[in-house]
Amino acid sequence: SKVLIKDQDKKPYTSSSINSTFQELGFKNSSDGFDNEVEVLATKSLAKKTVRAMKLYTTYISEGRIKDKEIYGKYSPYLVDLDEVDIDSLKSTITLEIDEKGSGLVINIKYRKTEMEQSLSTIPGRIPTTFGTITIERNPLYDIFKRQAELEATFDGDSKNVTEKKELGHTLKVLINPLDKVAMAYASSISVSPTSKTTTIASVSKNDIIPERGADYIKRLVEIYNEDANEDNNFEAQRTEDFIAERLGIISKELNMTETELEQFKKS
Repeated sequence: SKVLIKDQDKKPYTSSSINSTFQELGFKNSSDGFDNEVEVLATKSLAKKTVRAMKLYTTYISEGRIKDKEIYGKYSPYLVDLDEVDIDSLKSTITLEIDEKGSGLVINIKYRKTEMEQSLSTIPGRIPTTFGTITIERNPLYDIFKRQAELEATFDGDSKNVTEKKELGHTLKVLINPLDKVAMAYASSISVSPTSKTTTIASVSKNDIIPERGADYIKRLVEIYNEDANEDNNFEAQRTEDFIAERLGIISKELNMTETELEQFKKS
């Protein structure tokens, strides 16, 4: 992806005298230059927000007859999650093996030295454990993607060769990984560089074994970057407004006092 970064320092209509005045008063522009903004795009904190928003801390693996295959979460028949409070405190990976049994599910759960088996007769369902509450629900988009894959295979003249990533194997293996660990991995896998020395356009790229997931991640990363920038600008504007209002209030108060004192002096 290519991202236009608006560098405030290079805007021709920005008044340097006003900026320097506010900097002396403790206010600083949210943009410290193009190079700094490029670094922000590859930070762990931004990656953490993106991973959380896309729930990429959960990995889905379809167990096949010969080889296991990782599948993108939105193509998984079931969506597995851990409560938000628990995912923040998770230190090790939780492993689940999900098997369909009639209209329900049989789930084998492993976490460190703990191993347990649970059955769900109705879906969605919640499984309370000592390390957090696990939620399992059907993916409403799975049947749509599966049907789409079947149609694509039919048009290709091979109705048996349905796209693997949209198919469930005999067992669905799910890994719920610590948020910080996943965020660090995603942050380190991002490459951000300027397209040239004369522009403020950054090229953002990522290598991923599932290209579609990598593309979706970059799109969401840029969205969250923009949201953070807007929040930062709004916060700065609010601080400036509060500061000006406070100064005007003091000046108004002093003027009123001066007028009152002058009136009293004339009367006396």
